[in-house]
Amino acid sequence: MSDTSSTTACPDAATLRALLDGTLPEAQQGTTQAHVDRCPTCETALRQMTAGGESWIGMAAKLKGSGEEDPKLAAALERL
Repeated sequence: MSDTSSTTACPDAATLRALLDGTLPEAQQGTTQAHVDRCPTCETALRQMTAGGESWIGMAAKLKGSGEEDPKLAAALERL
């Protein structure tokens, strides 16, 4: 945790991941984003999380909402 933000403690990794994925509850988004905007430690953590590209959960959400379903992909997912 970092004390670079005088009003809030650094969020944990799961909260930062949820912020990236767009799954963080709306009530937490504003305060979490405001903290990250002024906390170099959290900003670095977010950069590291995204260094390999978009998270799988975020990508799955985009694919689910894209309206384009590949029948072969759907069949493969069903087998999982």
